[in-house]
Amino acid sequence: MAPRLSDDLKECIVQWYYKRPEDNGEIRDLSRCSIGFVYNVIRNYRDFGQVRNPFSRRIGRPRTGTPTDEDLSFR
Repeated sequence: MAPRLSDDLKECIVQWYYKRPEDNGEIRDLSRCSIGFVYNVIRNYRDFGQVRNPFSRRIGRPRTGTPTDEDLSFR
C-alpha cells in the first residue's frame, strides 16, 4: 500500500487548481500524483470544504499482532 500523502500537498493541489483550473496535467506533474488523485482532492474540497473526506473510515479487520510479534515471526 502506498503511503498516505500529506494534507499540505493536498492544500497545494487545491490552490494550484483554483489559480489555473485548465492545467490539470501541470498540477499532476507538480504534485507527482496521478490525475485521478488530483480530481479526488478537488472533489473532496468542493463537497466537504476540506481536502480529506471526513466520513471515510479504514476498512478491513483490525490487526491483532504487535510489531514485536511480526519481527519474531521472520526469524
